Order: sequence, then C-alpha cells, then structure tokens
Amino acid sequence: MPHMVRNPYFWRAFLLSVLAFAILCAILLRIPAVHRSAELFSCRFLSADSAREECVFSVIGDELKTTTTGDALKLFVRALSILPRSNTGCHDYAHRVGDIAYYNLYVFNPDSVAFTHPPESAVCDYGFYHGFYEHYFQEHPGVSSIVDTCSALPSGPEPYRRVIRQTCFHGAGHGLVLGRVDKLTRRDWGDIHAFADVPLATCSQLSGLKPDEFSRCPLGVFAVIAQWRLLDNYGFSFSGPASELFKDCLTFKTDYRNACIFTNAIVAQLSFGVDGTFASCEVLKEQDTFVSCVKGIILGLFINGADEARLNNGLSFCASTGVANRGATSDCYVMLEWALAAYFPEAQKEQLCDLFPPYYNERKCFAMGSEDH
Repeated sequence: MPHMVRNPYFWRAFLLSVLAFAILCAILLRIPAVHRSAELFSCRFLSADSAREECVFSVIGDELKTTTTGDALKLFVRALSILPRSNTGCHDYAHRVGDIAYYNLYVFNPDSVAFTHPPESAVCDYGFYHGFYEHYFQEHPGVSSIVDTCSALPSGPEPYRRVIRQTCFHGAGHGLVLGRVDKLTRRDWGDIHAFADVPLATCSQLSGLKPDEFSRCPLGVFAVIAQWRLLDNYGFSFSGPASELFKDCLTFKTDYRNACIFTNAIVAQLSFGVDGTFASCEVLKEQDTFVSCVKGIILGLFINGADEARLNNGLSFCASTGVANRGATSDCYVMLEWALAAYFPEAQKEQLCDLFPPYYNERKCFAMGSEDH
C-alpha cells in the first residue's frame, strides 16, 4: 500500500475535503437560484413529456413566488431545451407562465407578483404578458382599468417597453373575449359576431392611446378566436377550402376586417405554413386586406421564437414574386423590421439588419422597426 494511504494525515485531509465539498453543495442548494437550477436540471430525466412539463412549471412557479417575473422568464428560457414542444408550442408555454403568475399568486395577493422586464420577457412572442393580462382583464374589463394599467407599463428602453404596452392592450382584447364567453350559449358557437362585437365595442372606447396601442385591443379580440379555430373550439375551425379561410373576417368593416385577417394569418401558419397561408391571402381582392394578410404571415414566423433562420424565412417571403406582384414588398419588409426591433436582443439587431436589402439597411432597419405598422 502506498505510504500516503497509510498516512493518517492523508485520510484526515481527505475526509475534511469531502466534508467541505458537502457543506458547499448544501449552501449552494440553499441559494434559491442555484437550487431551482438544480431542480430544473432534474426535470430532464423524466421520460414522459407531460411529467417533464409539470416538473418545469412547478420549478418556474416556485421562482415566481420568491423572485420576479423577469427572473422566472430567465429560468423559463433555460427550460425551453427541456420542454418537448418548444419549437411549436413556445408561445403557449410562455402563456402558461402568465397563467401561473395570475391564478397561483396575483388573485390571492396582487403584491406577490413583482414585475421586472429583462430582454427574456420578449420570449415566445411575449406570451407571458398575453397569459397574465388576458386573465387580469377578464376579471377587470372596464375601460379605465385597461387604459390605466397598460399606460403605466413598463420601465426600460424603447422600443422594448413600447411593445410591452402594446402587448398589454392586446391581452385586454383577449380578456374581453373570454369574459364574453360566459354570457353566450351553445347556439352562438361559430358566430364570430356574437363573440367579437361586444368586446370590440369596449376596445373602441379606449382613449388617449397612441395608434399602435389602440389597434392592439381589437387584434387581441380576433387573436383569441383565431386560436379557437386552430383548436376547433366554440364552433370555430380552419377546415374548409383555402379560398374561404378569411370569409368571416370579410363581414367586418375595414379596420376590424384587417385586424381579423392579420391575426388569422398569424395563427393559420401553424396549420398551413407560409405557402399555404399565402395561397389564402392571394384570394383577397382588396389591397389593404392582402397587405394585412402578408403582415400576419411575417409576424406568425416569430410566434414560437426569434432567430436568424426565421428572419431569413421572412426575408425570402418578402422578396418573393407573389408578394411583389401585388405591390406589398415594402409593407412586408416594414413588418419584418418591426419584428426585428420587437423580438431580437439589441446586440444582434445591427448585424441582422445587414441581411435586409440595401434600401432598408441604409435607413437602419433595426431602429425603424419601432414605428407603427
């Protein structure tokens, strides 16, 4: 046996080292952020998809209880590699974080939800805010409640905080529709006006807003119904010929008609992709309806994440002959500029702007994207 193994000082030092390591691990696991990261890592080893999802959201729920919404969303970003449907269900997953914040914390104690707005808040098309505010405004549907709440949000640099405010008004539209559901019967299922007209009337009463903020409430109304079409809920669906995809939207007057087409194009991509959705856009005869459809396709690319591949898909679509033949090329690129400003970290924007055609690059697309669209 080697001399150092027989040496009692070696064993004493070895045991002390093991003890020190164990104490360090125990201390680190008592630090909430480290402890929850360890819990999150353990979720990877659950074989069932549903078990992994529940494990992840349990950990994120604990984070919401003791830190801030921003910290919880940072943890959520790390969890996306664990969640089984993150490529197709990212927005819904982020929505669920908002659901947890509202139903598990806010309804019991509003002060228990500490809002912070780091860049991670933008993850998955701002799904967290969609989830939280749709429930908040379902319970607080008054015009003053919507205006006062959304106008106060948030701190931080533009255009980021501008998009947060827009998303709040969008969530208000969600909440108004959900509140409307409770007042309808099965006979109303599939009747878009039965579900949308009253919430739209409330949206129309919002005052003192910028145009881009005012437009978000009706967009939120139609977005919920488009989601129901995707899920075959309340008598709505995407079944039927491509030529009739936007048939119900065409029954509304101009502004609401375009908002309906825009949001339905966003969601339709989850079923039909860019090409399939564009085939339905091409049927639209009025130029403003066609442009709204093209813009919806662009925004739909980023529902479940924002990366260079998605941006390149948008650039290819904007450069396509089909878009050009209907005179919508510029509108398409401007919408893509907005997506670049809204969804990508500041450090990436100038580099990604270089991918745009020269005209948009020269006028600094990464800054222009914050304008109204």
